[in-house]
Amino acid sequence: MFYEGKCFLKTKTDHFKSHWAVLDGNDILFYRKQGEEQSRVMHILACTFIQEIPTEKDPETNSNFYPVKIFLPPIKSRILYFDT
Repeated sequence: MFYEGKCFLKTKTDHFKSHWAVLDGNDILFYRKQGEEQSRVMHILACTFIQEIPTEKDPETNSNFYPVKIFLPPIKSRILYFDT
């Protein structure tokens, strides 16, 4: 399976920062922008759990974001936000 598209990560100051995500098999790679050669972060999705969580509003743009929480072994998690 291969998919790529825009996603958002929430900063420590609760702002949404745009990233480019590439899902390639069991790996998800995050780039600062589309077309970059070097990924910023990579996660292996084997043995992970995914949970949908309630929609959040961006206080700056008043648009909705649809979050998905990925539980990464052993005890980490990451929330990805999508605009559709």
